[in-house]
Amino acid sequence: MEVQTIANGLLENIKDILNAGGAQSSVVPTSTPVTVDDTEGGTSLIAANPDRLSVTLQNVGIVPCLICLGDDASDSNYSAVLAADTDIRAGKGGVIEIRDYLGSISGITEADSTDIAVTEITKT
Repeated sequence: MEVQTIANGLLENIKDILNAGGAQSSVVPTSTPVTVDDTEGGTSLIAANPDRLSVTLQNVGIVPCLICLGDDASDSNYSAVLAADTDIRAGKGGVIEIRDYLGSISGITEADSTDIAVTEITKT
């Protein structure tokens, strides 16, 4: 199963939850898969967004990922570690939900690459 398929499934689940709870139509979930590697300075996972309510990151690859609140992820500059999945897209990789943070988020691996499912919920 491709990362995009998993991301779309997560997006549909979020929409169902929001609709079941009577959420306003002004809440908009979007989901994007991002491949992160060991490039110096990290890989951008998501840009800053003043309309963000929350963002959820899940590692769906088999390499751990260091997460940085900001643009300059490195092995010495990170806020959290997303554990590797047990198999590619098995759904058991590390997950973090970040609320009330509007800035950019980046990630880096110490070697190889991994895929991160990024789901952002915004207000319009």
